[in-house]
Amino acid sequence: MDKHLEQEELNLLNNKGFDIPVKIMGIKKTFRCKKLSMGRLLELSEVFITMNFDEEALQSNDFQAQIASQYQSVANNAKKTAKAVSICMTDNYFVRKFLQYYIMKKYTPKDLLEFAQNLLKTADYGNFIASIALMNGNRPTKANPIEKAV
Repeated sequence: MDKHLEQEELNLLNNKGFDIPVKIMGIKKTFRCKKLSMGRLLELSEVFITMNFDEEALQSNDFQAQIASQYQSVANNAKKTAKAVSICMTDNYFVRKFLQYYIMKKYTPKDLLEFAQNLLKTADYGNFIASIALMNGNRPTKANPIEKAV
């Protein structure tokens, strides 16, 4: 395995983020999606929950339904995916808008898949959910009273 790829995997596992390379007007620039704070996870989650696609149609035996669903998925979600990528790149509103434009013009589905896989490794939603479970005051089980009523 390439040393660069090994280092990227270590960075992901150690919450050091991952690189998002871009080439703007011929100039290579690398943004780093750093450790995701709860605020950034919230912003991303607000984008993710608005995404929609018809899983049933995508898995249909009807080829026309599959193709139509694919087109609709792109039409409904392309701008949202560009926004999610830009949220990971910067906090600056104007830079985000520019990057969303860039991503729409230059990103490929393969780039998007790589980004999504890296994001899921970095986001650590599992620890967030475990934390909520620990802090939740509405426990599914009740503590036994010390004295039993007669």
